[in-house]
Amino acid sequence: MTLPRVLGLLGAAALTIAAGWWWLVFRQVIDNGYMSLSGAVLCAGTSSAACDLAMALCGAKHPFGIETYSANLFWLALASLFASLAARTYTQLAD
Repeated sequence: MTLPRVLGLLGAAALTIAAGWWWLVFRQVIDNGYMSLSGAVLCAGTSSAACDLAMALCGAKHPFGIETYSANLFWLALASLFASLAARTYTQLAD
């Protein structure tokens, strides 16, 4: 398996996990009216006082006990996907 493929698969898996993690936390935040969907989507890639406050106010029981979200995995996934694209482009240009 080539490096671009491995990076792409890891990035896709990490992005899927990050999206699931975000949904586990922010679904309750949205359902309870602490934040709109458009506002919560911004929290997928950023950490702001509004996102932190909405998570803290939610107080709902979340599946698996996950009550906070961190955007680090989201950015790691994007970095892996872009590295995959760069490695694939480099490989094609080198041939």
